[in-house]
Amino acid sequence: MRYHKKIKFEHKTELKKLVKKLNNRNFSFSKHCIEKMKNRIDNDQLEKTLYMLKDLKVNYEDIFEYYHNGKNIFKIACRFQYNYIQDIILLISNNKKLITVYFNNKSDNHKTLKAELYAS
Repeated sequence: MRYHKKIKFEHKTELKKLVKKLNNRNFSFSKHCIEKMKNRIDNDQLEKTLYMLKDLKVNYEDIFEYYHNGKNIFKIACRFQYNYIQDIILLISNNKKLITVYFNNKSDNHKTLKAELYAS
């Protein structure tokens, strides 16, 4: 089941425990994640971004979406400041593997959010 902060956000205790667990681990990167980053930013920015992500800590407040399979949370989506124009969006597995990374303009306020895709 998919949950979004603007619609329904349950499992708060479980999310907070997951954040603590994730912050005790280093990120690893899926092949898909690296390929997507290479397609979206130049090599100089890629190196800077990977360096930034190396020490990034997740806060509960950064999570805007998560996926729950009925037993546990298996991935989360977080938004962080990237630069003065964009935020970086990370889809992270429950073992701190970056599944994918994309960039949104800071002005993106999800007017196109499809509520029917989420638990309500």
